[in-house]
Amino acid sequence: MRAMIRSAGLMLLLTALALPAGCASSAAPQSSTTPPRAVDYGLRVFSKGGESDMAALVDSVSKADYVLIGETHLDDQTHRLEHAILEGVLARRGADATILSMEMFTRDQQPALDEYVAGTLDEAAFLKQAPPWPNYRTGYRPLVETAKRNGVPVVGANLPRSLQRAFGMKKGAALNELTPEQRAWFPAEVHPPAESYWARIESRLRDAGHGHMGALDAEGRKWSTQNLWDNTMADAMVQARAAKPGAAVVHVVGGFHAEHGDGIANQLRLRDPDATIAIVTIDPVSDLRGLEPSDGADRGDFVIYALADARGLNSGTHGVTVHDELKYRLAAPAVGEPKGLLVWLGDDETSPKDAVTYWKTALGDEVMIAVVEPTYPVLTDDARVSGRWTWPSSFAADAGRVAGAIDRVASYLGHRWQIPEGRIVVAGRGSGADVALWAGLYGDAADEVVALQPLSPRRLAEAGIPDETPPGRGIVIAGAPEAMESATKTLELAGIEAKVQPSLDAETEIRRALGLPARSLDAEPIPLSIATDTPIARQWARLHARLAERDGKPRTVVVDPAKPPTLTPEPATFSEGKGLPLAPGAFGGTTILVLPAALDPAVRDAWIKLGEDDVLKKRSRFATLVVVDDTTLGAKLDELREKGKRSMLIVPAAFAEGEQRMGELQTLVRPHEESLDVHYLPGLGGSWASSLAADD
Repeated sequence: MRAMIRSAGLMLLLTALALPAGCASSAAPQSSTTPPRAVDYGLRVFSKGGESDMAALVDSVSKADYVLIGETHLDDQTHRLEHAILEGVLARRGADATILSMEMFTRDQQPALDEYVAGTLDEAAFLKQAPPWPNYRTGYRPLVETAKRNGVPVVGANLPRSLQRAFGMKKGAALNELTPEQRAWFPAEVHPPAESYWARIESRLRDAGHGHMGALDAEGRKWSTQNLWDNTMADAMVQARAAKPGAAVVHVVGGFHAEHGDGIANQLRLRDPDATIAIVTIDPVSDLRGLEPSDGADRGDFVIYALADARGLNSGTHGVTVHDELKYRLAAPAVGEPKGLLVWLGDDETSPKDAVTYWKTALGDEVMIAVVEPTYPVLTDDARVSGRWTWPSSFAADAGRVAGAIDRVASYLGHRWQIPEGRIVVAGRGSGADVALWAGLYGDAADEVVALQPLSPRRLAEAGIPDETPPGRGIVIAGAPEAMESATKTLELAGIEAKVQPSLDAETEIRRALGLPARSLDAEPIPLSIATDTPIARQWARLHARLAERDGKPRTVVVDPAKPPTLTPEPATFSEGKGLPLAPGAFGGTTILVLPAALDPAVRDAWIKLGEDDVLKKRSRFATLVVVDDTTLGAKLDELREKGKRSMLIVPAAFAEGEQRMGELQTLVRPHEESLDVHYLPGLGGSWASSLAADD
């Protein structure tokens, strides 16, 4: 892994690029805008010849006739680098031989741009006459102000919005309705898009903000907005250079238009075949480690990977990038090296701790198990603090973050243990399966992905197709084939084989993927019934079923409130304190076990005896057990507060309770919870299972 290359920020960077006095320096005419303050950021620069740096990049692109800078529109680091490249070209070519061209302004706004750069129009009037993009002040104003200070023309290169609408509705027929003024804004000739460019549109854009353009015929492609944008921008750039012979045109545009040289670059070659073109792609990333010169080598002459730092205005908000940790729980072999790694993502509202117990029981001590904790904490209907992976409004960003974190988890564990090649499996259930599929499409770590009943497979259908996917990756999905069709189509476009099976035994499939032998069980399953149908109750029941299967007989979980539950905690099970949950808190807390109203008197007495003996003291001298019923719960909380106790865990003495019962307990506690730190757990099913697993 190559060492990280550091940038010294804008002004320090310009010094490193040998900015001559008098060109964009203090000797240049000053406006009210000063260059952004120098900040030290991280970046790595790759050229087609290998790893490079910013000085070499600017030296090289300054010799070109057209410099295409492909950007991510909202990234602040990207905008700083664009500004640095423009200043570097100015330093080498001079203001008389430099032109700034921008996708962000349209050709009908050119008069206002010219007047503002010339100083005959003030900024307020300019912005009124040429309304900019919402993030203009944070993203693009520094470029325009630098051009203005140096007397460099600024070209509004894009197709006016009014013409975008007209051609979007009427295609080529709209030409006949253009006024002479509008015709001047339109390219003299419209060339069709390159086949490779349209193939990228089909595979990558799909529903990602540019509409359904992939299925258009040749005529539709020619008059599509995407192609008209590229034709118009190329036409504007060629006209600007013809008006200023020998100048270098620095064009700032969305990365898709520039990279691979088959969008705007192709349109430039058709109009100015003898000109030289340099393409720079800037890609904001969260991590610079592990990058290789071959990464994205075909995207441009130079690719800059820069640490994401902040974004400009979007949907009413700005943002800064905060590198938070993603937690995971780990079970590793006690001795020797693991035979494989399972990265597990549970469904929303389930417990990562219980998932570790389940998979350690299921897979034994031969493999490593990493259970990732969900990104967002949430309060569940049954009063627990649990988690969820994504929100509908930010699904792609949320899932992408987790997919990147899975790669980091696998990389980190690979440094510490020798994970065999081909034996990293990413698996998930429900909402966790949605994220597992995202990791299968975009991540680098997984050799195989097992997705159990994903909730939103359509999200994958809306995803762009990555340029590269790891060879040999396989994905198995448990679900109805018709519901998974759009997701599997996306995976196939990415070159990933996806198999869909309506019914799938999770453990069997994961054992196969990890190279473990299949387990042998009797054919007839034994039912285990529970009365409560909640995510955590089902997870606890599956865990108990798997623990019971150590006798070689299969179990099946049945949810039926009408039947007596098979899984019923008995007081004698907890006589040593094991199986009872501990209240959170650095210095211990109080577990309050709440008995149901309808209970056999002998069983009630046995529970109360556990509290009188305070059996939790056998596990921790800082822990306390109290056993109450609904009528005495409030008074006991007041008593504990008077004794200086603060951390409480309220748990019904049942396998698992649902929303109604937990709501009743919260209502009882609320008048007494002042100055107390109160937590809830809807039953003993999980902690009971953990104690059974530990006894194995």
